[in-house]
Amino acid sequence: MHNQQLIIASVRDITNQNHEIEHYKQLSLTDTVTGLPNLHQFERYLGDKAHDDKSSKPFSTFMRVAVCNINEYENAFGEPTIDYILRILASRFIRIFEINKRNSASIFKCERGAFYIHLHQYFSEEAQSLNAAHDCAILIHEQVLAPITLHNSLLNIETQTISCTVPTKHFSFKKIKELLSRKPLREVKNTSTFKSEHEYFHVNASDIERYNYIKHSLSRAIFNSELYIELQPQYDATQNVISSEVLLRWEHPHMGTISPSEFIPIAEENDFIAELGLWVCNEACGLLSECQSKNINTKLSVNISAMHLARADFVSKFVAIVNKWRVSHRNLTLELTEGALIRGVSVIQRRVRELAEQGFSLSIDDFGLGDSNLNYLQDLPITELKVDRVFVEAMEGSQQKTLLVTSICNMAKALHINTVAEGIETTGQLDQAKACGCGAFQGYYLDKPMSVDDWKSKISEKQYKEGS
Repeated sequence: MHNQQLIIASVRDITNQNHEIEHYKQLSLTDTVTGLPNLHQFERYLGDKAHDDKSSKPFSTFMRVAVCNINEYENAFGEPTIDYILRILASRFIRIFEINKRNSASIFKCERGAFYIHLHQYFSEEAQSLNAAHDCAILIHEQVLAPITLHNSLLNIETQTISCTVPTKHFSFKKIKELLSRKPLREVKNTSTFKSEHEYFHVNASDIERYNYIKHSLSRAIFNSELYIELQPQYDATQNVISSEVLLRWEHPHMGTISPSEFIPIAEENDFIAELGLWVCNEACGLLSECQSKNINTKLSVNISAMHLARADFVSKFVAIVNKWRVSHRNLTLELTEGALIRGVSVIQRRVRELAEQGFSLSIDDFGLGDSNLNYLQDLPITELKVDRVFVEAMEGSQQKTLLVTSICNMAKALHINTVAEGIETTGQLDQAKACGCGAFQGYYLDKPMSVDDWKSKISEKQYKEGS
Protein backbone atom coordinates (compact mmCIF):
# COMPACT_ATOMS: atom_id res chain seq x y z
CA MET A 1 0.00 0.00 0.00
CA HIS A 2 1.60 3.26 -1.20
CA ASN A 3 4.68 1.20 -2.10
CA GLN A 4 4.91 -0.17 1.44
CA GLN A 5 4.57 -3.85 2.47
CA LEU A 6 2.38 -4.30 5.51
CA ILE A 7 2.18 -7.46 7.67
CA ILE A 8 -1.02 -7.92 9.67
CA ALA A 9 -1.10 -10.54 12.46
CA SER A 10 -3.93 -11.72 14.69
CA VAL A 11 -2.88 -13.01 18.09
CA ARG A 12 -5.09 -14.97 20.47
CA ASP A 13 -4.55 -17.19 23.49
CA ILE A 14 -5.15 -20.87 22.62
CA THR A 15 -3.78 -22.30 25.86
CA ASN A 16 -7.17 -23.67 26.93
CA GLN A 17 -7.74 -25.26 23.53
CA ASN A 18 -4.34 -26.98 23.66
CA HIS A 19 -5.07 -28.23 27.15
CA GLU A 20 -8.36 -29.70 25.95
CA ILE A 21 -6.72 -31.38 22.95
CA GLU A 22 -4.03 -32.89 25.18
CA HIS A 23 -6.70 -34.02 27.64
CA TYR A 24 -8.73 -35.83 24.96
CA LYS A 25 -5.56 -37.32 23.47
CA GLN A 26 -4.63 -38.59 26.93
CA LEU A 27 -8.08 -40.13 27.38
CA SER A 28 -7.89 -41.92 24.03
CA LEU A 29 -4.43 -43.38 24.72
CA THR A 30 -4.74 -44.19 28.43
CA ASP A 31 -6.59 -46.90 30.31
CA THR A 32 -9.02 -45.13 32.64
CA VAL A 33 -8.80 -47.75 35.41
CA THR A 34 -5.03 -48.17 35.76
CA GLY A 35 -3.67 -45.01 34.12
CA LEU A 36 -1.37 -47.13 31.94
CA PRO A 37 -1.05 -46.67 28.16
CA ASN A 38 -3.81 -48.64 26.41
CA LEU A 39 -4.11 -50.77 23.27
CA HIS A 40 -4.24 -47.72 20.97
CA GLN A 41 -1.01 -46.44 22.46
CA PHE A 42 0.52 -49.91 22.10
CA GLU A 43 -0.28 -49.78 18.37
CA ARG A 44 1.33 -46.35 18.05
CA TYR A 45 4.32 -47.50 20.09
CA LEU A 46 4.92 -50.48 17.77
CA GLY A 47 4.57 -48.29 14.71
CA ASP A 48 7.20 -45.92 16.05
CA LYS A 49 9.51 -48.80 16.99
CA ALA A 50 9.21 -50.42 13.56
CA HIS A 51 9.98 -47.10 11.88
CA ASP A 52 12.71 -45.75 14.15
CA ASP A 53 14.46 -48.80 15.56
CA LYS A 54 18.01 -49.07 14.21
CA SER A 55 19.19 -51.87 16.51
CA SER A 56 21.61 -54.31 14.94
CA LYS A 57 20.31 -57.04 17.26
CA PRO A 58 17.45 -58.83 15.52
CA PHE A 59 15.38 -60.22 18.42
CA SER A 60 13.08 -58.62 20.96
CA THR A 61 10.80 -59.91 23.71
CA PHE A 62 7.11 -59.20 24.31
CA MET A 63 4.90 -60.60 27.07
CA ARG A 64 1.23 -60.76 27.91
CA VAL A 65 0.05 -61.33 31.48
CA ALA A 66 -3.69 -61.94 31.69
CA VAL A 67 -6.05 -62.66 34.55
CA CYS A 68 -7.85 -65.89 33.67
CA ASN A 69 -11.66 -65.99 33.81
CA ILE A 70 -11.91 -62.24 34.38
CA ASN A 71 -15.69 -62.33 33.84
CA GLU A 72 -16.12 -64.96 36.55
CA TYR A 73 -14.07 -62.85 38.98
CA GLU A 74 -16.20 -59.84 38.10
CA ASN A 75 -19.43 -61.76 38.68
CA ALA A 76 -18.14 -62.99 42.04
CA PHE A 77 -16.62 -59.77 43.41
CA GLY A 78 -18.18 -56.99 41.36
CA GLU A 79 -16.66 -54.49 38.94
CA PRO A 80 -15.22 -52.07 41.55
CA THR A 81 -13.26 -54.91 43.19
CA ILE A 82 -11.84 -56.04 39.85
CA ASP A 83 -10.81 -52.44 39.10
CA TYR A 84 -9.08 -52.39 42.49
CA ILE A 85 -7.21 -55.65 41.68
CA LEU A 86 -6.12 -54.33 38.27
CA ARG A 87 -4.86 -51.08 39.81
CA ILE A 88 -2.77 -53.04 42.30
CA LEU A 89 -1.28 -55.17 39.53
CA ALA A 90 -0.57 -52.04 37.47
CA SER A 91 1.22 -50.34 40.39
CA ARG A 92 3.34 -53.46 40.87
CA PHE A 93 4.26 -53.51 37.18
CA ILE A 94 5.26 -49.84 37.34
CA ARG A 95 7.34 -50.43 40.45
CA ILE A 96 9.47 -53.23 39.01
CA PHE A 97 9.73 -52.03 35.39
CA GLU A 98 9.55 -48.25 35.34
CA ILE A 99 10.75 -47.13 38.77
CA ASN A 100 13.39 -49.85 39.02
CA LYS A 101 15.52 -49.04 35.96
CA ARG A 102 17.36 -52.37 36.20
CA ASN A 103 14.30 -54.01 34.62
CA SER A 104 13.52 -51.54 31.86
CA ALA A 105 10.30 -52.20 29.94
CA SER A 106 7.18 -50.50 28.61
CA ILE A 107 3.86 -51.56 30.15
CA PHE A 108 0.46 -51.35 28.47
CA LYS A 109 -3.03 -52.20 29.72
CA CYS A 110 -4.90 -53.75 26.83
CA GLU A 111 -7.90 -56.05 27.13
CA ARG A 112 -10.03 -56.04 30.29
CA GLY A 113 -7.67 -58.20 32.36
CA ALA A 114 -4.47 -58.23 30.28
CA PHE A 115 -1.18 -56.36 30.46
CA TYR A 116 1.37 -56.22 27.62
CA ILE A 117 5.09 -55.77 28.29
CA HIS A 118 7.91 -54.97 25.89
CA LEU A 119 11.42 -55.48 27.26
CA HIS A 120 13.64 -52.62 26.10
CA GLN A 121 16.68 -54.86 25.72
CA TYR A 122 17.36 -56.34 22.25
CA PHE A 123 19.16 -59.64 21.64
CA SER A 124 21.49 -61.00 18.99
CA GLU A 125 20.35 -64.60 19.52
CA GLU A 126 16.93 -66.15 19.98
CA ALA A 127 18.10 -68.18 23.00
CA GLN A 128 19.07 -64.97 24.81
CA SER A 129 15.59 -63.58 24.27
CA LEU A 130 14.00 -66.79 25.57
CA ASN A 131 16.15 -66.67 28.73
CA ALA A 132 15.27 -63.01 29.30
CA ALA A 133 11.57 -63.83 28.91
CA HIS A 134 11.83 -66.67 31.39
CA ASP A 135 13.70 -64.53 33.92
CA CYS A 136 11.15 -61.78 33.50
CA ALA A 137 8.28 -64.24 33.98
CA ILE A 138 9.83 -65.37 37.27
CA LEU A 139 10.17 -61.73 38.36
CA ILE A 140 6.52 -61.06 37.49
CA HIS A 141 5.44 -64.22 39.26
CA GLU A 142 7.28 -63.24 42.46
CA GLN A 143 6.64 -59.48 42.61
CA VAL A 144 3.49 -58.79 40.57
CA LEU A 145 1.36 -61.91 40.86
CA ALA A 146 1.75 -62.33 44.62
CA PRO A 147 -1.57 -62.79 46.49
CA ILE A 148 -3.67 -59.65 46.92
CA THR A 149 -5.28 -58.71 50.22
CA LEU A 150 -9.02 -58.58 49.68
CA HIS A 151 -11.64 -58.37 52.44
CA ASN A 152 -8.98 -59.10 55.09
CA SER A 153 -7.80 -62.27 53.37
CA LEU A 154 -5.28 -63.18 50.69
CA LEU A 155 -6.62 -63.85 47.20
CA ASN A 156 -4.58 -65.83 44.66
CA ILE A 157 -5.37 -64.56 41.17
CA GLU A 158 -5.16 -67.21 38.44
CA THR A 159 -3.14 -65.91 35.47
CA GLN A 160 -1.67 -66.95 32.15
CA THR A 161 1.61 -65.48 30.89
CA ILE A 162 2.65 -65.80 27.25
CA SER A 163 6.00 -64.50 26.05
CA CYS A 164 7.30 -64.41 22.51
CA THR A 165 10.61 -63.89 20.80
CA VAL A 166 9.89 -61.55 17.89
CA PRO A 167 12.31 -60.73 15.06
CA THR A 168 12.33 -56.97 14.55
CA LYS A 169 11.13 -57.56 10.97
CA HIS A 170 7.83 -58.77 12.47
CA PHE A 171 7.27 -55.62 14.52
CA SER A 172 3.66 -55.16 13.52
CA PHE A 173 0.71 -54.55 15.81
CA LYS A 174 -1.43 -57.26 14.21
CA LYS A 175 1.26 -59.95 14.36
CA ILE A 176 2.37 -59.30 17.94
CA LYS A 177 -1.20 -59.00 19.24
CA GLU A 178 -2.04 -62.29 17.50
CA LEU A 179 0.97 -64.05 19.04
CA LEU A 180 0.23 -62.78 22.52
CA SER A 181 -3.49 -63.55 22.41
CA ARG A 182 -3.28 -67.32 22.08
CA LYS A 183 -1.32 -70.24 23.42
CA PRO A 184 1.59 -71.39 21.27
CA LEU A 185 0.84 -74.17 18.80
CA ARG A 186 3.40 -76.41 20.47
CA GLU A 187 3.14 -75.74 24.17
CA VAL A 188 6.19 -75.54 26.39
CA LYS A 189 5.04 -75.28 29.98
CA ASN A 190 7.45 -74.86 32.88
CA THR A 191 5.65 -76.37 35.86
CA SER A 192 8.70 -76.52 38.11
CA THR A 193 9.08 -72.72 38.31
CA PHE A 194 5.48 -71.52 38.47
CA LYS A 195 2.65 -72.39 40.79
CA SER A 196 -0.36 -74.23 39.39
CA GLU A 197 -2.51 -71.08 39.26
CA HIS A 198 0.03 -69.32 37.01
CA GLU A 199 0.58 -70.76 33.53
CA TYR A 200 3.58 -69.72 31.46
CA PHE A 201 4.16 -70.35 27.75
CA HIS A 202 6.77 -69.12 25.30
CA VAL A 203 6.53 -68.67 21.52
CA ASN A 204 9.84 -68.80 19.63
CA ALA A 205 10.66 -66.83 16.51
CA SER A 206 10.86 -70.18 14.70
CA ASP A 207 7.22 -70.82 15.70
CA ILE A 208 6.26 -67.61 13.91
CA GLU A 209 7.97 -68.78 10.72
CA ARG A 210 6.38 -72.23 11.07
CA TYR A 211 2.94 -70.70 11.63
CA ASN A 212 3.27 -68.53 8.52
CA TYR A 213 4.56 -71.43 6.43
CA ILE A 214 1.70 -73.70 7.48
CA LYS A 215 -0.84 -70.92 6.85
CA HIS A 216 0.40 -70.37 3.30
CA SER A 217 0.72 -74.11 2.63
CA LEU A 218 -2.85 -74.83 3.74
CA SER A 219 -4.31 -72.99 0.76
CA ARG A 220 -2.52 -75.40 -1.58
CA ALA A 221 -2.89 -78.61 0.45
CA ILE A 222 -6.12 -79.80 -1.19
CA PHE A 223 -5.02 -78.91 -4.72
CA ASN A 224 -1.69 -80.71 -4.22
CA SER A 225 -3.40 -83.84 -2.83
CA GLU A 226 -1.52 -83.60 0.46
CA LEU A 227 -4.59 -84.30 2.61
CA TYR A 228 -6.00 -87.73 3.35
CA ILE A 229 -8.34 -89.35 5.85
CA GLU A 230 -7.99 -92.14 8.37
CA LEU A 231 -10.78 -93.91 10.20
CA GLN A 232 -11.13 -95.12 13.78
CA PRO A 233 -13.91 -97.66 14.40
CA GLN A 234 -16.39 -97.49 17.27
CA TYR A 235 -17.56 -100.78 18.79
CA ASP A 236 -20.61 -101.83 20.74
CA ALA A 237 -20.48 -104.05 23.84
CA THR A 238 -20.36 -107.21 21.70
CA GLN A 239 -17.36 -106.03 19.62
CA ASN A 240 -19.37 -105.13 16.52
CA VAL A 241 -18.30 -102.06 14.49
CA ILE A 242 -21.26 -99.70 14.64
CA SER A 243 -19.64 -96.54 13.29
CA SER A 244 -16.25 -94.98 12.48
CA GLU A 245 -14.85 -91.51 13.04
CA VAL A 246 -13.29 -89.81 10.00
CA LEU A 247 -10.01 -88.12 10.91
CA LEU A 248 -8.24 -85.53 8.74
CA ARG A 249 -4.50 -85.97 8.13
CA TRP A 250 -1.89 -83.84 6.34
CA GLU A 251 1.37 -85.09 4.87
CA HIS A 252 3.36 -82.02 3.83
CA PRO A 253 5.99 -82.62 1.08
CA HIS A 254 8.70 -80.82 3.09
CA MET A 255 7.51 -80.75 6.70
CA GLY A 256 6.25 -84.31 6.85
CA THR A 257 3.21 -85.17 8.98
CA ILE A 258 1.59 -82.11 10.55
CA SER A 259 -0.67 -82.80 13.51
CA PRO A 260 -4.35 -81.76 13.26
CA SER A 261 -3.95 -80.09 16.66
CA GLU A 262 -1.51 -77.74 14.95
CA PHE A 263 -3.07 -77.04 11.55
CA ILE A 264 -6.78 -77.06 12.45
CA PRO A 265 -6.51 -73.96 14.72
CA ILE A 266 -4.58 -72.18 11.95
CA ALA A 267 -7.28 -73.14 9.47
CA GLU A 268 -9.95 -71.73 11.80
CA GLU A 269 -8.05 -68.47 12.31
CA ASN A 270 -7.54 -67.94 8.58
CA ASP A 271 -10.93 -69.10 7.27
CA PHE A 272 -9.62 -72.27 5.55
CA ILE A 273 -11.72 -74.44 7.84
CA ALA A 274 -14.81 -74.34 5.61
CA GLU A 275 -12.86 -75.64 2.62
CA LEU A 276 -11.28 -78.41 4.72
CA GLY A 277 -14.62 -79.37 6.25
CA LEU A 278 -16.33 -79.74 2.88
CA TRP A 279 -13.37 -81.76 1.56
CA VAL A 280 -13.64 -84.21 4.49
CA CYS A 281 -17.39 -84.45 3.98
CA ASN A 282 -16.89 -85.27 0.30
CA GLU A 283 -14.32 -87.99 1.14
CA ALA A 284 -16.59 -89.51 3.78
CA CYS A 285 -19.61 -89.52 1.49
CA GLY A 286 -17.60 -91.11 -1.31
CA LEU A 287 -16.57 -93.86 1.06
CA LEU A 288 -20.13 -94.40 2.28
CA SER A 289 -21.37 -94.51 -1.30
CA GLU A 290 -18.85 -97.24 -2.10
CA CYS A 291 -19.99 -99.22 0.96
CA GLN A 292 -23.64 -98.86 -0.03
CA SER A 293 -22.88 -100.17 -3.54
CA LYS A 294 -21.37 -103.30 -1.93
CA ASN A 295 -24.30 -103.69 0.49
CA ILE A 296 -22.05 -102.92 3.43
CA ASN A 297 -24.11 -101.20 6.12
CA THR A 298 -22.03 -98.82 8.23
CA LYS A 299 -22.01 -95.29 9.59
CA LEU A 300 -19.41 -92.53 9.62
CA SER A 301 -18.98 -89.47 11.85
CA VAL A 302 -17.23 -86.26 10.80
CA ASN A 303 -16.05 -83.36 12.95
CA ILE A 304 -17.61 -79.98 12.19
CA SER A 305 -16.00 -76.72 13.29
CA ALA A 306 -18.24 -74.16 14.96
CA MET A 307 -16.84 -71.48 12.62
CA HIS A 308 -17.85 -73.56 9.62
CA LEU A 309 -21.27 -74.38 11.05
CA ALA A 310 -21.99 -70.69 11.65
CA ARG A 311 -21.63 -69.84 7.95
CA ALA A 312 -24.93 -69.07 6.24
CA ASP A 313 -24.21 -71.45 3.34
CA PHE A 314 -23.03 -74.43 5.43
CA VAL A 315 -26.22 -76.49 5.49
CA SER A 316 -26.97 -76.07 1.79
CA LYS A 317 -23.41 -76.95 0.69
CA PHE A 318 -23.17 -79.88 3.10
CA VAL A 319 -26.50 -81.36 2.01
CA ALA A 320 -25.57 -80.85 -1.67
CA ILE A 321 -22.42 -82.96 -1.23
CA VAL A 322 -24.32 -85.73 0.60
CA ASN A 323 -27.06 -85.79 -2.04
CA LYS A 324 -24.49 -85.82 -4.86
CA TRP A 325 -23.19 -89.15 -3.56
CA ARG A 326 -26.75 -90.39 -2.85
CA VAL A 327 -25.80 -91.30 0.68
CA SER A 328 -28.42 -91.93 3.34
CA HIS A 329 -28.49 -89.01 5.76
CA ARG A 330 -28.98 -91.34 8.74
CA ASN A 331 -25.56 -92.89 8.08
CA LEU A 332 -23.75 -89.62 8.79
CA THR A 333 -23.12 -88.26 12.27
CA LEU A 334 -21.84 -84.71 12.74
CA GLU A 335 -19.60 -84.18 15.77
CA LEU A 336 -19.54 -80.79 17.51
CA THR A 337 -17.69 -79.68 20.61
CA GLU A 338 -19.72 -78.85 23.68
CA GLY A 339 -18.27 -75.35 23.84
CA ALA A 340 -19.46 -74.62 20.30
CA LEU A 341 -23.07 -75.32 21.27
CA ILE A 342 -22.95 -73.34 24.50
CA ARG A 343 -21.08 -70.28 23.22
CA GLY A 344 -22.54 -70.26 19.69
CA VAL A 345 -26.06 -69.76 21.00
CA SER A 346 -28.70 -68.89 18.40
CA VAL A 347 -26.88 -69.23 15.06
CA ILE A 348 -25.16 -72.54 15.86
CA GLN A 349 -28.25 -73.98 17.51
CA ARG A 350 -30.41 -73.01 14.54
CA ARG A 351 -28.02 -74.84 12.19
CA VAL A 352 -28.12 -77.91 14.48
CA ARG A 353 -31.91 -78.03 14.25
CA GLU A 354 -31.78 -77.65 10.46
CA LEU A 355 -29.37 -80.60 10.18
CA ALA A 356 -31.50 -82.74 12.47
CA GLU A 357 -34.55 -82.00 10.31
CA GLN A 358 -32.54 -83.23 7.32
CA GLY A 359 -32.08 -86.60 9.09
CA PHE A 360 -28.44 -86.31 10.26
CA SER A 361 -27.36 -87.55 13.69
CA LEU A 362 -25.64 -85.06 15.98
CA SER A 363 -22.94 -85.91 18.51
CA ILE A 364 -21.25 -83.87 21.27
CA ASP A 365 -17.50 -84.50 21.28
CA ASP A 366 -15.34 -84.13 24.44
CA PHE A 367 -18.45 -84.03 26.61
CA GLY A 368 -17.83 -82.84 30.17
CA LEU A 369 -14.72 -80.75 29.51
CA GLY A 370 -16.49 -77.45 28.93
CA ASP A 371 -18.64 -75.28 31.19
CA SER A 372 -21.63 -77.53 30.80
CA ASN A 373 -25.09 -76.05 30.52
CA LEU A 374 -27.22 -79.18 30.42
CA ASN A 375 -30.32 -77.31 29.25
CA TYR A 376 -29.13 -77.58 25.65
CA LEU A 377 -29.39 -81.40 25.83
CA GLN A 378 -33.13 -81.03 26.35
CA ASP A 379 -33.57 -78.21 23.87
CA LEU A 380 -31.51 -79.56 20.95
CA PRO A 381 -31.90 -82.78 18.93
CA ILE A 382 -28.64 -84.38 20.16
CA THR A 383 -28.39 -88.13 19.55
CA GLU A 384 -24.98 -88.96 21.06
CA LEU A 385 -22.53 -87.89 23.80
CA LYS A 386 -18.85 -88.81 23.62
CA VAL A 387 -17.46 -89.06 27.16
CA ASP A 388 -14.00 -87.48 27.00
CA ARG A 389 -10.92 -89.64 27.49
CA VAL A 390 -9.95 -87.59 30.55
CA PHE A 391 -12.86 -89.15 32.47
CA VAL A 392 -12.27 -92.61 31.00
CA GLU A 393 -8.62 -92.59 32.10
CA ALA A 394 -9.50 -91.25 35.55
CA MET A 395 -12.00 -94.04 36.23
CA GLU A 396 -9.19 -96.47 37.01
CA GLY A 397 -8.58 -96.06 40.72
CA SER A 398 -11.15 -93.30 41.24
CA GLN A 399 -14.60 -94.19 42.52
CA GLN A 400 -15.64 -90.54 42.24
CA LYS A 401 -14.85 -90.37 38.49
CA THR A 402 -16.57 -93.72 37.97
CA LEU A 403 -19.72 -92.34 39.60
CA LEU A 404 -19.46 -89.25 37.41
CA VAL A 405 -19.36 -91.30 34.19
CA THR A 406 -22.23 -93.45 35.49
CA SER A 407 -24.25 -90.29 36.13
CA ILE A 408 -23.55 -89.03 32.60
CA CYS A 409 -24.71 -92.35 31.13
CA ASN A 410 -27.86 -92.41 33.28
CA MET A 411 -28.70 -88.84 32.31
CA ALA A 412 -28.16 -89.67 28.62
CA LYS A 413 -30.44 -92.71 28.87
CA ALA A 414 -33.17 -90.60 30.44
CA LEU A 415 -32.91 -88.23 27.47
CA HIS A 416 -32.72 -91.12 24.95
CA ILE A 417 -29.16 -90.17 23.97
CA ASN A 418 -26.43 -92.72 23.18
CA THR A 419 -23.05 -92.56 24.94
CA VAL A 420 -19.58 -93.32 23.53
CA ALA A 421 -16.52 -93.78 25.77
CA GLU A 422 -13.50 -92.22 24.07
CA GLY A 423 -9.83 -93.08 24.56
CA ILE A 424 -10.18 -96.69 25.70
CA GLU A 425 -6.60 -97.93 26.13
CA THR A 426 -6.83 -100.86 28.58
CA THR A 427 -9.08 -103.83 29.36
CA GLY A 428 -9.87 -102.24 32.72
CA GLN A 429 -11.09 -99.02 31.10
CA LEU A 430 -13.28 -100.97 28.70
CA ASP A 431 -14.82 -103.05 31.51
CA GLN A 432 -15.45 -99.99 33.67
CA ALA A 433 -16.97 -98.04 30.78
CA LYS A 434 -19.34 -100.95 30.13
CA ALA A 435 -20.22 -101.13 33.84
CA CYS A 436 -20.99 -97.39 33.87
CA GLY A 437 -23.53 -97.86 31.10
CA CYS A 438 -21.68 -96.59 28.00
CA GLY A 439 -23.18 -98.02 24.82
CA ALA A 440 -20.22 -97.65 22.43
CA PHE A 441 -16.44 -97.59 22.76
CA GLN A 442 -13.54 -96.06 20.86
CA GLY A 443 -9.79 -96.05 21.50
CA TYR A 444 -6.38 -97.50 20.77
CA TYR A 445 -7.13 -100.65 22.78
CA LEU A 446 -9.88 -101.51 20.31
CA ASP A 447 -8.40 -100.02 17.12
CA LYS A 448 -5.99 -97.26 16.19
CA PRO A 449 -6.86 -94.87 13.35
CA MET A 450 -6.28 -96.78 10.12
CA SER A 451 -5.94 -96.15 6.41
CA VAL A 452 -8.98 -96.28 4.15
CA ASP A 453 -7.83 -99.59 2.61
CA ASP A 454 -7.31 -101.22 6.02
CA TRP A 455 -10.68 -99.94 7.16
CA LYS A 456 -12.42 -101.34 4.07
CA SER A 457 -10.87 -104.74 4.73
CA LYS A 458 -11.96 -104.71 8.38
CA ILE A 459 -15.51 -103.58 7.61
CA SER A 460 -15.89 -106.14 4.81
CA GLU A 461 -14.59 -108.90 7.06
CA LYS A 462 -16.92 -107.91 9.91
CA GLN A 463 -19.93 -107.77 7.60
CA TYR A 464 -19.05 -111.19 6.17
CA LYS A 465 -18.80 -112.76 9.65
CA GLU A 466 -22.04 -111.17 10.79
CA GLY A 467 -23.79 -112.37 7.62
CA SER A 468 -22.53 -115.91 8.18
